[in-house]
Amino acid sequence: MSATIHAIMNSKTYTTNNMRLMFYNGDVDTVCQFLGDQWFIENLVVARNLTVQYDRREWTYQSAPQFTPTIAGYAKAWNQNLVQLTVKGSGHFVPMDRPAQALQMLVNFITNQADYNTPIFYVDTTPKPVISNNSTTTTTDSPQVCTRKESDRVLSLPGFNDTLSFKQYSGFLKGSGTHMLHYWLVEAEQVDPAGAPLILWLNGGPGSSSLEGLFFENGPFRIGKDGQTVYRNPFAWNQFANVLYLESPVGVGYSYSTDGKQPQYTDDLTAAENYAALVDFFNLYPEYATRPFYTTGESYAGVYIPTLSALLIQGIQNGTLNINYKGLAVGNGVLNKRTDMNSLFHLSYYHGQMTHKTYQDVISLCCANVTNEMDCRLDSHITSWNGMILGGDPNDQCYAYIIQEGINILLNEFDPYNLYEQCYTLKTGNGTAPVGDTWTGNNYDSSDPFAGYYCYMNDALAFYMNQDSVRRALHIPTTASTWQADGNIIAIYNQTYPTAEPSFDYIINSKYYNTSNFAILLYTGDADTMCNWMGAEWFTTQYFGQSLNLKLQQRQPWFYRSDPRYINTLAGYYRSYVEKNIDVLTVRGSGHFVPLDRPAQALQMIYNWIQQNDYSDPYALQQPSSTTISGTETTTTTTRSPSASSSTKPSVGNATSAVTFATTRSPQHTISPITINSVSPTVMNPTSAPASVVWSAGTSTPGNQLVTASTKYSPSASTPKTGGVAAHFTGGLLIAVVVSNILL
Repeated sequence: MSATIHAIMNSKTYTTNNMRLMFYNGDVDTVCQFLGDQWFIENLVVARNLTVQYDRREWTYQSAPQFTPTIAGYAKAWNQNLVQLTVKGSGHFVPMDRPAQALQMLVNFITNQADYNTPIFYVDTTPKPVISNNSTTTTTDSPQVCTRKESDRVLSLPGFNDTLSFKQYSGFLKGSGTHMLHYWLVEAEQVDPAGAPLILWLNGGPGSSSLEGLFFENGPFRIGKDGQTVYRNPFAWNQFANVLYLESPVGVGYSYSTDGKQPQYTDDLTAAENYAALVDFFNLYPEYATRPFYTTGESYAGVYIPTLSALLIQGIQNGTLNINYKGLAVGNGVLNKRTDMNSLFHLSYYHGQMTHKTYQDVISLCCANVTNEMDCRLDSHITSWNGMILGGDPNDQCYAYIIQEGINILLNEFDPYNLYEQCYTLKTGNGTAPVGDTWTGNNYDSSDPFAGYYCYMNDALAFYMNQDSVRRALHIPTTASTWQADGNIIAIYNQTYPTAEPSFDYIINSKYYNTSNFAILLYTGDADTMCNWMGAEWFTTQYFGQSLNLKLQQRQPWFYRSDPRYINTLAGYYRSYVEKNIDVLTVRGSGHFVPLDRPAQALQMIYNWIQQNDYSDPYALQQPSSTTISGTETTTTTTRSPSASSSTKPSVGNATSAVTFATTRSPQHTISPITINSVSPTVMNPTSAPASVVWSAGTSTPGNQLVTASTKYSPSASTPKTGGVAAHFTGGLLIAVVVSNILL
C-alpha cells in the first residue's frame, strides 16, 4: 500500500493537476481503525519529508445557521495536498453512520476547501409533524375505598391517548423527620402484578429525578416533542415487574420538606432517607413484603444503592424489616472515583479524543517512572473527591494538566455521557453545554436512533411535569416546588464515599447475603466516559478478585436478537464471580443511560438477571420451549451458564414416539417451540440408520407466522436445510431441529 501511495504522489498527473489525497476513518471502527491509518500516514510523512500545513484540530458540523456547530471529528494536513480526518461516532461505513458529516466532508474536499468546517445548508432535515393533542384516558376501574393507597391511585394521565391496562400510583412517602419523598409506582402489565417482583429504581446525580428513569429509560411512558403528548415505551420494565420510582432526596423533583428547609445531605443521610421511605412504602403496600424485591439505579446510584442495601440488610437481620430482598443492580455507577479517573485518559485516547502528544504528556508529567502506561495512577494527584471539580495542589503540574484536559474532554468537545451522541440543533448562543443542562428549545435532530429524543427530552419533560393538569393527576400539593429533572442540591451535597467498597464489604460479608441467594449485577454502557466500563472493570477486578479473592469465570459474550427470524447480534460481555452471585456486564454501544440508549437489550438483561436465565435468552421468547413429538409433549428450560443445555431423553421403537428430539442451548442460539408433524419411517432403530428419512416440522413465530418444511435425509448427505428448518441425525436419531438455518 505504501508503494502505491508513493507512486501516486510522485506521478506527473498528481503534481501538475493539483490532485489531493484524503484519508478518513470513523473512530468507532475496529476493522480498519483510525490509529492504524494514523500511524501509517505518519510513516508516509516521514518517508516523504512532508511538512505540517496545520496540526490536528477539530472540524465541526452545523445542520443549519441557527444551530451551534458540533464536533464532527479531527483533521490534520500536510503539504503535497495530504489530509487525514476522523469522523466522530462513525464506524466502518461513514456515509451510513454519519451521512450529513460525510456529505459536508466530501463537498469540502471536492471544492478544495482548506477548512472542513464549511457547512452545507441545502440538506432539508425538517422533522415531520407529530401527533398533536392531548386527550385524557382513564383506567377501566375506579377505587372503591378512599384509603391513603387508593387516594394515590392515578386514574388519568394528561396527554396519554391509550387505555391504561395497569394500575399506577403517585404520592408521597415519609422520609426522615419532616421530609416527604415523591414516588410513582407502576404495576406489572403483561403478568399478574400480584405475583410479579418489585423493582426500585433510583437515578443518580446527586440531584437527578427518578422520573427521568420513568420517562427517558425503563418506564412505561415516553414524552412527546411538544412536551404535552405521552406515548408508550415498548421496552418498559413493568411488562414483567412492578416498578417503584422514588424522587430522592428532598430537593429532587417534587420531594419537599414540610418546614420549607433544604437539608444538606451526605451519602449516609440520603441512605437513611431512602430507607425510611421504603419502610413507609411497605407499610402502605404490605402485599409487596413477600415479593422478590430488587434495588436498581444508575450513575450516582452506584453510591445510593449499595449504602441503601446495607441498611436494608441490617434491618432484616435485626428484625425491624421483614421483606424478601433478593438483589441489587447498578448501571454505569459511581463505584470508585479513583479507577474512573485512572481509566479515563486511556479510554479517551483510544477513542480519538486526544492527540498522542497529549496522552504522552500526561504520562510523562504524572507517571514518569512507570514502565507500563496502564499502571499510571493519576488518582495519586487528587486530594479531594467531593464535587464535580476534583481537588488537588494547584502547584502540581500533573494535577493542573489533567484537570484542564479532563474538563476539555468532558465538557467542551464530547458528550461525556455518550461518546457518539450529538445534538445537532442546539440553539446558537447556548455554547456546548453538557447533557443535563437545559436547552433553549426542543431539539429534534440527533445522531441517535430515536429521532433526537436524547436532545429534547429534558425540556419536554420539565414542561409536561409542571402543567397544572399533570400535577393534579399525580396528587402534587401546591406547596411542592417547580419540578426539575436535575435539582441544584449537588452544589451543597457532601459526596462522602469515593468508593463503594465499605458498603459492599458489609453486604457481601453479611449472614443474610450468604443465606438468601442474593444477587449483584453491575452493568456499564461501553460508550460512557463519566462512569466508564474500564474503570468499573478495574474496580471489580481489584476489589472482588484481589481484595476478596473471589474466583472469576471467563468473560462471555451475550447476544440480542429482535425477532426469531433474525440472527443474534453482540450485546456486550459479562464476567461472573459465581461463588458470590456477582455479574459484571457491559452493554455494547450504550452510553451512560443504558435503558435509553439500548432499551431492548436493557429489558432483556434485567429480566434474565432476575429470572437467573442466560443473558442471551431473547425476552420475546421467554416462554419455556415445549416440543410435541407424535403427541407427546416435553418441556425444556435453561439457566444462566456458559454451557447451559437441555434435552429430552431418547425414545425409539414405536410409532407414537418415533423421533428423538434434543436441543443444545448456547448464549448465541435459541430454539423456538417445534412440532414434528410426521416422520417416515415411523420406527427408527438407534443401531441402524434407515436409507432415508422424510419428516415435516412447523414452528410458530411470535408474529403467528407458521414456518413449515419437509426434508429428506440420507446418511451420506450433509445436514439438510430447507425452508428455514434443518435436521441433523446421528445413528438414525433426529437429534436437533433448527430454526432459521442455525444449527444449535
